[in-house]
Amino acid sequence: MLGDFLGKVFEFVDFLWPLHIVHPWDRSIRVTCGRWFTEKGPGIYFKLPWFMSFHDCTIVTDAVTISRIDVPLKDGRMLSFQASALYRVADATKAMT
Repeated sequence: MLGDFLGKVFEFVDFLWPLHIVHPWDRSIRVTCGRWFTEKGPGIYFKLPWFMSFHDCTIVTDAVTISRIDVPLKDGRMLSFQASALYRVADATKAMT
């Protein structure tokens, strides 16, 4: 009960806080009045509550793996394979909008 209340209080303070921090491994999209998008790099940026919002996008390389898949073949043998892919966000604006 108290934890929920404190969580809401911190969320409200974060909403009214006039600064936004973008970490070195992130890019942030600043939306002004719901229609103008600007990509921001690492740093500290000023924001106006109710008029500006920031949406963070992580740009570090990440991996997606698919666990082992067994496929029975017509001749009775089993084909097993596993896949993984590395990806990195190149354009945060396209990734977020």
